[in-house]
Amino acid sequence: MASTQEMVKCINCKHATYKQWFQNPIIALCSIRMSKEVAESNRICKEYAERMGQPEVEHLDSY
Repeated sequence: MASTQEMVKCINCKHATYKQWFQNPIIALCSIRMSKEVAESNRICKEYAERMGQPEVEHLDSY
């Protein structure tokens, strides 16, 4: 778990799945917080847990 003041990115978290529409930023769907966030943005998150390996991003071409 990350400390309460440490900046993290959802793209590195094991609690998220990832989707990308067209060339827009990757969106992280958090299974703990049930929220959607821009995966590459810095944030403070007490539920963050480091992922092992590369994230799998689902690429979509329609909304």
